[in-house]
Amino acid sequence: RGRSIHHAGWTLSGLLDPALSMATYYVNATSGSDSWSGVAASPWRSPRHAASQASLSGDVIEYASGTYTVSSDITSFASGSSAGGRITHRSTTARGASFVAGGSTVTLLYGTGETNIRFEGLVLRGAGSQSNNALVRWSGGSGVQFYNCEVQNTTSHGMRFHGGASAWLVDSCDLHTDYIQTP
Repeated sequence: RGRSIHHAGWTLSGLLDPALSMATYYVNATSGSDSWSGVAASPWRSPRHAASQASLSGDVIEYASGTYTVSSDITSFASGSSAGGRITHRSTTARGASFVAGGSTVTLLYGTGETNIRFEGLVLRGAGSQSNNALVRWSGGSGVQFYNCEVQNTTSHGMRFHGGASAWLVDSCDLHTDYIQTP
């Protein structure tokens, strides 16, 4: 997996692989606790806490299947890098983890300039009439990806990219909403 250097009878392997510095964290809506370490045996409970903890390029946050009620905007995201890798938030089972807005003013994922983040296999569900203009709102930043996600139950924009947001990607997602607003 890592790169190797061969020289005069010795081999240096793995040390050049940026993936070695990454960590995998776990979140479980029913059995987790945000005061725990986030390892498989001691998962966190909330997406908000998990988003604020991943801090290195290549970090992965695995969300167990279940419903995660989000009562206020998730705004603390660390940026990944093009060299070290994206920070990935993904469901352990495709579309098994659902982030549900706990009110009509909640933006589930609200990025302000962060880069190189990937959201994979998540269901993002509104409270029915989002008065905040979007379930996903990204202002600035670049390289944000949504893959195999589902956006549902909102009467406003499902996703809104603005304020210079660039190089974003929405791939293999189902949008049961009005539209994606782009810059």
